[in-house]
Amino acid sequence: MKYLLALIALCCTAVSSAQQPTLRYDENGVPIIYNEEGKARDIEGNAVSEQDLAVLVADVQPLPGNIAVTYDDLRKIIDRQLQLAQSANEIASKRLDEARARRITLEEELKRAQAATEDADLLEQIGQRLATAQEIERLAKHEARLAGQEVRRLASLSEGGEIVEEYKRQRADSRQAAREFSGLDIVSAQSYESVLLDDDYQPFSHTREVIQNPQPGCHAEYDGLNPNGKFQRILEKETLFDHTDESMRPFLDGKEFMTCKAGLTQVGGYRYVSVVYHFSVANAARIYGEIRKGSALTITTLAGQYVRLPAGKTARGELNTETQEVVYEVYYAIDQGQLNLLKKDEIDRVIVSWSSGHEEYEAYHPGFFIQQIPCLLE
Repeated sequence: MKYLLALIALCCTAVSSAQQPTLRYDENGVPIIYNEEGKARDIEGNAVSEQDLAVLVADVQPLPGNIAVTYDDLRKIIDRQLQLAQSANEIASKRLDEARARRITLEEELKRAQAATEDADLLEQIGQRLATAQEIERLAKHEARLAGQEVRRLASLSEGGEIVEEYKRQRADSRQAAREFSGLDIVSAQSYESVLLDDDYQPFSHTREVIQNPQPGCHAEYDGLNPNGKFQRILEKETLFDHTDESMRPFLDGKEFMTCKAGLTQVGGYRYVSVVYHFSVANAARIYGEIRKGSALTITTLAGQYVRLPAGKTARGELNTETQEVVYEVYYAIDQGQLNLLKKDEIDRVIVSWSSGHEEYEAYHPGFFIQQIPCLLE
């Protein structure tokens, strides 16, 4: 089961001058506007100092790594959940309309048949089809009722003051909450300079080899010199995790709402984790926003350590107009120390920083790095 977490690092202390104006909220739900320089003003245009900006004061545990949680973060996640619930409600309403129309059509067909024939087999056949249509309508009505209830529940949270309580409830349901502790061991890439390899391309020459269940054979999408004359190796992507929000599951016909595929890449002396996020719904970009340059992909290992990788570029969802699916492509820088750690430990969970808030996913492929790292270096 996947666990949804709403958290993002405190934004008001580091707003890029290149960013567009953004809207956030204080702990009372009052909107605050940030301009391109990161200056804050209230809705009447009055300047707001950093000292006046309210930070969430509540008994709320931070994300692993002591990532702060603000009221704005909690509002973002509720708004995202509300949009997902609204999408589910729209699908449920459409299905109910279709089921109702199908039932009415069959009722009329049965009436005409009863008036025109005494063929018992034909009447029984139509009656069975009608019974099936009635059952489908009943189930569709139930789904629509549940979807509507979830929309109303989340809308009341977004408009009211119970966002903190909802967040704490979600955290209490997560097994991650029980595993949080102080003094976490976090390995974080501080700059792109730190991802340089040694001159001989042997970053693990001083590291004890501990590879469990190595992948039988390595598969590369590209392996050779690129047009710039630099050595480049791109490993084939594998499924790292998938995720389906429970509000959407009944309406995806067995498909996953989101699938993440990843593969390691080396270009010259730099190494990256190349990631593709694939959403099976057309409005995913509106719901999730973008992945901003420098935002973190946080990987937790079964040993209780946390590796934080920075995004090398801003990724925005691209809509495939034929399939009505959305794809994000992004790469995260990874350094020598992080690879040393991940080559030894299986991964447990992955936390992605979307502009609409963080979301936590359970790893589908715990041995992803254990298997791919030797392939990158062979």
